[in-house]
Amino acid sequence: MPLRPGRNPLVVQFWLWGLDAASGDLRNFAQAKHPCQRGSSIYQMGAWSVHSMGLALEKKPQLYYDRPAGLFYRCDQMPAFDGQVSGQPIHRTEGLLAVHGIILEYENWISSIHGPFYREKLLAGKLPAKVRREVQAWKHWMKNDLLDATPSALRMELSGAVLRVHH
Repeated sequence: MPLRPGRNPLVVQFWLWGLDAASGDLRNFAQAKHPCQRGSSIYQMGAWSVHSMGLALEKKPQLYYDRPAGLFYRCDQMPAFDGQVSGQPIHRTEGLLAVHGIILEYENWISSIHGPFYREKLLAGKLPAKVRREVQAWKHWMKNDLLDATPSALRMELSGAVLRVHH
């Protein structure tokens, strides 16, 4: 079953990262934690980093997810998490494909620490409305490779741009 158009599983992922930051899990996974003038700290995980304002994938091409806008950008230079985003907006599916592997790796790590039903328990509780609306999209995204659910024309367009980051 493909991800429904307009759905954004990163809404749930960022909410979960907020819980992970509060519990110390995000820091335990990160290689470094840096202060930022705006919002939360920046958690650096090798080729990617996360902050309450977005996610940066620092492989070529560089990719930035602007959380408030819900948009992905391909960038020549990585924007600061506390600054303006400049770059070429890209289709959300392309961005989700690019970050799927790194987020899946992180979620597998969380599962190895807390058990396979930890996220399920968190998502069964009282959730902010915006998060609750995206839970099914997030669950689907965690269980499937979006490339399998992507229309063939877009899949062909993305085939050269798909980034699979495996550590």
